[in-house]
Amino acid sequence: MQVGPEAVSLGVLMNKLQGLPHADAAAILRQGFGLIMSRSGICRAIQRVARKAEATWHALRDAARRSALAHMDETGWKVEAQLHWLWTVVTEQITFCEILPGRGFAEASAILGEEYAGWLIHDGLQIYYKFLKAAHQSCVAHLIRRCRDLVVAATPAAGSARAMRERGDADQVDARIVQGGQDACARAGSIRHARVVVVDSSDFVRHDGLLCDNPTPCEIRVQEGGVPRDPAPRSILGPWCAI
Repeated sequence: MQVGPEAVSLGVLMNKLQGLPHADAAAILRQGFGLIMSRSGICRAIQRVARKAEATWHALRDAARRSALAHMDETGWKVEAQLHWLWTVVTEQITFCEILPGRGFAEASAILGEEYAGWLIHDGLQIYYKFLKAAHQSCVAHLIRRCRDLVVAATPAAGSARAMRERGDADQVDARIVQGGQDACARAGSIRHARVVVVDSSDFVRHDGLLCDNPTPCEIRVQEGGVPRDPAPRSILGPWCAI
């Protein structure tokens, strides 16, 4: 049976947006609308839609690269039970998403381009600072949480050493300081991160239009789209995008 574009669109939405397996999508079309489509028919229809949407997908990515301000974030995504990452870029005009196998600068730059020179707003992940030409604004909520973690980690050693000093136990104080130094080395990655983030954490105060809220626009777009975090097994459309 030949089905029209509305039926094909519904099949794609059920599979990609609602996370329904091909067989369930085909069953709904049959029971609800009397349309006969097999699982393989749904799969081929999705592939046809992906090919037709490819030009739009590239256009959205190019628009993101030209934007003066972009929010960028990544979240875990399962592809055939293997961990991948759903990368999201939100600008004033568009939302662009791509599912990639890694969480590094190679993946981020494949989306925005290594030469991106606009404002880049993110959660402070180190790979974002490799966009050397971009101006950076970190999410303040992430910075505050990391600072609180550092305070909690440092407090036991600091409090113990202070109490020992008050009792006059100099040797124990020295030992506690050594232990505190070892603990600090273990936390060095977080400390370096905090030093870097402090530099750009308050840019939003001086520049209009720089949002640093939590949840971020990227998180909001994913939530508004109703995209399941761990969808049922299904054929992968590949990169997907939404306006």
